[in-house]
Amino acid sequence: DMILDVPLVTIKSNIKAMTRYARYHGIEAIIGIPMAYHVEMLPESEQTLFEQSVALRIEHMRNEIRAYAANDGLPMIEFDEGLLMEDFLSDGCHPNESGHHKMMLSAKKTVEMLMKPMAELVACSFLDADDFTRVRALEAICRAYDGVALKLELEYKASVAKEAHTAQEAKNEFMYKVNGEVVGYAGICGFDGVNLEVNGMVHPDYRRQGIFTKLTAMVMTEFESRHEKQMLLLCDDLSRPGQSFVHNTKALYKHSEYEMYLAMGENGTYDDYEGLSFRKATNEDAEIIAAQNAIYFGLPVEEVVMPMPETEEKRGMTMYLASLDQKVIGKVNLQLNDDEAAIYGLGVLPDYRGKGYGRGILKFAVSKALSLGAESVMLQVESENEKALNLYTKTGFKVTSKMDYYELRK
Repeated sequence: DMILDVPLVTIKSNIKAMTRYARYHGIEAIIGIPMAYHVEMLPESEQTLFEQSVALRIEHMRNEIRAYAANDGLPMIEFDEGLLMEDFLSDGCHPNESGHHKMMLSAKKTVEMLMKPMAELVACSFLDADDFTRVRALEAICRAYDGVALKLELEYKASVAKEAHTAQEAKNEFMYKVNGEVVGYAGICGFDGVNLEVNGMVHPDYRRQGIFTKLTAMVMTEFESRHEKQMLLLCDDLSRPGQSFVHNTKALYKHSEYEMYLAMGENGTYDDYEGLSFRKATNEDAEIIAAQNAIYFGLPVEEVVMPMPETEEKRGMTMYLASLDQKVIGKVNLQLNDDEAAIYGLGVLPDYRGKGYGRGILKFAVSKALSLGAESVMLQVESENEKALNLYTKTGFKVTSKMDYYELRK
């Protein structure tokens, strides 16, 4: 076109039109940068001023096309590359048969590179808004495909992220991305101040490719760098891929928990607290809560992270203390995400068990959740804790899934 004196603006307009046409039909456009006109490769008698001016115009066109491709984010093929040998050229700018073959190989290599998925492993302290949305979408896909439960605690972790003004050294989020989309995820959560819990997932289309193995390796490296001595791997009891993976690790089965949801509107009122009074915990109650957690989890108190109730409340988790005659005898945590409430950390001190106080604390938590606008109420209970399971069932909760916990210790 340049030799025929077609204006450069027309050439660029034609390229743009072809690019738009390709994209409209779902085709990725690749810009081939024309060969330079190598006047020096012509016989000396043909290296005229006219030929040199043509070479300059072509070089200007090549630069303009490169700039257009770069600005539009289009991949490019440099056809000039590797052709500057007499064996590949019939004259100064036209490839011979061997040259055409080499150009095709160059194009094939570029196309293969473009079609190859760009995968990356990412580790960070918190999910940003975009990655939160991507992980949420992956969770929905995996739940629908597998029909199992996942305990990712994404909303709680998102609330923690909002408080973080700077990046932390500890990494809690691990993602495997393909072309920017999250197809594998593993997350560490430790909101109870006692155990690190790990749960994760891989997109159904990307399984059996070692993705979760890579994510787990990153999680293990992070675990080794922390002071906690144990970490729990969580897996739905019905998840065959998850169970198979966990069994190939060194984790030992610890216990299982049922996830239970309240059957709304079937059990009357929840205003009988068995003579207990309740108050919202403050940071001054941190030692009391840590001491109770140590009893409930069977750990030395020095191994329990001291929770800060006021900080946790900002993250969406409110802690309440239950008192009898002004003496604290138990506690419960209530988390509200949109219209769903979750009850965690319900406990009664050993000397006060078997007297109905657990039921009083549970009814308080349910009543409080409903008064805050919750349309569903969830809790978790160890599968072998028959007393608690019986209490929750009588209060109107029904089992919806079973989560297995496996422990890794340093």
